[in-house]
Amino acid sequence: MVIKALVKLYERLLAQKLVAPEGWDRQKIGYKVVIGIDGSLKDIVSVKETVVRKKAEKQVPRTIMLPKAVVRTQGITANFLWDNAKYIFGYLPDNPERGLDCFKAFRAKAHNVLDGATSKEALAILRFVDTYDPEELSSHPVFVANEEALNDPTNFVFCLEGGTISDMSESLDIQKAWAEYLEREGRKDAILGICCETAKADQIIARVHPKIKGITGADSSGAALVCFNVPSVCSYNGDGQQSANSHISAYAAAAYAKALNYLLSDTSHRTSLGNVTVVYWSESNTPEYGKCFDTLLDGNLNGKTSYSLDSIMGSVWKGKSFMFDEKELNPHESFYVLGLGSSGSRASVRFFWKDSFGGIVENLYKHQERLLVSRPEKVKSVPAYMLLKTAASPGSEIPSPVIDVLFNSILNDTPYPPSLFLNMVGRVLMDRDDKAKGTQKISYVKAGMIKAYLVKNCYERWKELTAVALNEKCEKTPYLLGRLFALLEGIQRQALPNINTTIKDRYFNSACMTPGIAFPVLIRLAQTHMKKLSKPLAIYFDKKLTTMLDRITLVGEKDSFPKRLSPEEQGAFILGYYQERQSVFTKKKEEVANKAE
Repeated sequence: MVIKALVKLYERLLAQKLVAPEGWDRQKIGYKVVIGIDGSLKDIVSVKETVVRKKAEKQVPRTIMLPKAVVRTQGITANFLWDNAKYIFGYLPDNPERGLDCFKAFRAKAHNVLDGATSKEALAILRFVDTYDPEELSSHPVFVANEEALNDPTNFVFCLEGGTISDMSESLDIQKAWAEYLEREGRKDAILGICCETAKADQIIARVHPKIKGITGADSSGAALVCFNVPSVCSYNGDGQQSANSHISAYAAAAYAKALNYLLSDTSHRTSLGNVTVVYWSESNTPEYGKCFDTLLDGNLNGKTSYSLDSIMGSVWKGKSFMFDEKELNPHESFYVLGLGSSGSRASVRFFWKDSFGGIVENLYKHQERLLVSRPEKVKSVPAYMLLKTAASPGSEIPSPVIDVLFNSILNDTPYPPSLFLNMVGRVLMDRDDKAKGTQKISYVKAGMIKAYLVKNCYERWKELTAVALNEKCEKTPYLLGRLFALLEGIQRQALPNINTTIKDRYFNSACMTPGIAFPVLIRLAQTHMKKLSKPLAIYFDKKLTTMLDRITLVGEKDSFPKRLSPEEQGAFILGYYQERQSVFTKKKEEVANKAE
């Protein structure tokens, strides 16, 4: 399904002229070799472009679509229609004999491809290679006038007199001849069969698939998505032939590789989550769909006023199109998301989803709604990478399987990975408030992810925690214990305003995990702290503390606090603490605003 979708994308890209056709690629050309219809050499003309680099102008080769380059090692192998001076003219001053062999290879390649062609462009090239003599290098006026070009390591391409640099490559006759040549060469010693992706019969089965570049963790030369290179993974019915069991045609292999390399090279179609590379595209390959998806996924709405998640969802729910970057997007458009991983020379598919764009946007919206807690007004959404970064230990990364499940839960609206929740609770217990390091024990990201997990994965038990702000009516003991701890901390801060180390620094972890041990001590401390308060303030906190204790469900013969809390209950404790503290800050802001009025 993945390869079939990529082949379909390739055909769309080909129609949009965004990728090269099979057997073609973009080549860097510095000069055009001007020849007459009779094959005579007329001139060598530079086609380099002027660019500004580091505030200085520089001449660089022009990039045009030409037949794909051959793979060279130590042997002599010529390209078709274009090459360097060594192959086109046999120009190699240090080794004239090898230069002559290179020209002969170029001439043989031209005949292998163009014999039988009838266009004036094809015949001109054949006449040139048949009449040209490398011994003319020292005497021909064109070579004498262009000695600098001959010593330039860049490439040359043929051009008819009075024509353009792309005349040869755009000739339909030459294109047909090149395609037929590739077909003949491909069928030599090839495995033929039905392509499992295109369902076409009598296809050349790809033995080696092209490499994919741009995947996090892959070799710089690229990684193979489909590869078989040991006997143990070769097909039984394929008589041990490499890739005989994949039955993917050479056309499909080249197509999916070009489409994937295109996506990976374009920032509007790719992003990264840890060591997983994510690419995405729409059925029509309209860039704005990818930009919108990336904006919603990575939280780039923060600080933007032109796009609102609520306004986008309003259109999606009504089944109506909406505007993004001055482009109308259709929520019914098919949208694809592909996650890739790599460990060197091999690439792997981590996940793959196809859905309507509106369906994926709706699931992203639900995810952000679950993450919503009291937080700075400028924060409109929480990026996925921030969740992973916050949950990871310093200097480490979240494992790839967790990233896969998180992405699945976001896009498919399925339960979140328990390991991510446990990591987030663990970070709360391990981290400390440190302004110098920029760390917070309990941030809106941690509180938001804990809330999202509880209401998604354990809704029946924790459905009372769906509120964004403090839920005064929630009667869950762990949640009330978190609120109680925040109240006790507030009493201490009122009694000792200049204190550097609070009960949060010393007792939060034990209160969160083993409240039966911590809270009796904390209650006694609070009684001591209230003696230092003014009488009205002491009465206020005493009433609030008594009310909170009355609401908490105590257990055991001596009405003791719970001995320990499970990880889920610890999450509810953390959320209760966070929301109680935020409610205090909100009330203070409202009081300041009322006084200002």
